[in-house]
Amino acid sequence: MVCQSGPNQFLSKLVALRPSENSTPNRKTVSGSESFVGSILPRISSRKPTGSSRTNSLRVNRVLSSAGIRQRGLDTIAMVGSHFDAIGFGVAQDRINDLLNDALMHGTKIPVSSDTSYSVWRPGGGPELWVGVRESGATRDLLALTPYFRGPSRLRVRIEGVEGDPQYPFEGRIAVWAVPRGQDDQEYPFSIDLADYALRGDLAVGREINMPIAGFAHSLEWWPDEASYKAATSDLQLAPKSFIPVSMFKDSGAPPSSGLFTGIVKGSQRLVNRATAQEFLHVHVDTLSGEIDVVADVGSVQGLPAIGGVVKATCWLCSAVS
Repeated sequence: MVCQSGPNQFLSKLVALRPSENSTPNRKTVSGSESFVGSILPRISSRKPTGSSRTNSLRVNRVLSSAGIRQRGLDTIAMVGSHFDAIGFGVAQDRINDLLNDALMHGTKIPVSSDTSYSVWRPGGGPELWVGVRESGATRDLLALTPYFRGPSRLRVRIEGVEGDPQYPFEGRIAVWAVPRGQDDQEYPFSIDLADYALRGDLAVGREINMPIAGFAHSLEWWPDEASYKAATSDLQLAPKSFIPVSMFKDSGAPPSSGLFTGIVKGSQRLVNRATAQEFLHVHVDTLSGEIDVVADVGSVQGLPAIGGVVKATCWLCSAVS
């Protein structure tokens, strides 16, 4: 399904997109030579432990296999890093406990149940880390570690369902339909991961809400204006505003809550994470039926997307609704 403004708004199936030979060079793929979604994971979780991983002081004492995303482990941190790099929380495997400790020390504690809570670290300017923890005495078990960016963009959606697993209460997403703003927009289905899933509250089917959506870029390319975009994308012409819910296609290989979209640049800037002094890129994108805050590692994009230009990005989509 390809949703876009203008004629030929819907295609019956997902079409593979190839870079045009005459496309501009303002593009790098975050995952390097891997596929367009690569192997980037939206969060950190642990594999089944061989024993308690003890650390000092207030640090997380154990990381359990039942604590979140059910796959892979801390040994895959290099693959996960792109989402953290996208908001200036670059991490290496030997610093993961330091990152957790900083988030627990500086974050705001939000209780979820009698023994579970979030610690939300907001150093300012948009970047956030949501750390889900279960506490038992002096022991803390990691339930989730989710990066998020809180920006100005909003996209109105209609709730279609909540997708989670009772065994992993801090992990989940919502299925939604985009609600058109006007006659030039279109409805389309997609899913959004929730950084604050355990605090989601009443998300009744049929309810409409204006959602702040962060798109963590797996790939991003841009053109200075619509004319250069149209001249460079002759293989399969997506409108300057379009959205493809790639994760909804069975054999796409895309991780959950992934979208490929085009849009007009409303704002573009390099920001500095106030906690780490690391730079990252924020692009305010007006896409089909709404806006998305796209964030990316500055090293993955050539130059600064021009205001009024066209962006094409493949992103993991995340929001917070509490």
